[in-house]
Amino acid sequence: MSGLVEQATEEWCPKCEEAAPADGPLQVLGTAHWRVIYGWGRRTAYPVAFDCPNGHSSTRIGQLQRWFRVREL
Repeated sequence: MSGLVEQATEEWCPKCEEAAPADGPLQVLGTAHWRVIYGWGRRTAYPVAFDCPNGHSSTRIGQLQRWFRVREL
């Protein structure tokens, strides 16, 4: 049986982490949206969107794949 669902998780914003000063953490949690595909006894999550409260948001697949890896759940 296969299926498809969407899931959201809190993740550290990669752009805010890049811009963080060397003398202290400036980490911001954003919301990552994942498409979870069920099939062949596995659940695999693919990033489809990210929203940061500081405006670092994306729906570009290439950028999302650099920021967040595909995950086996």
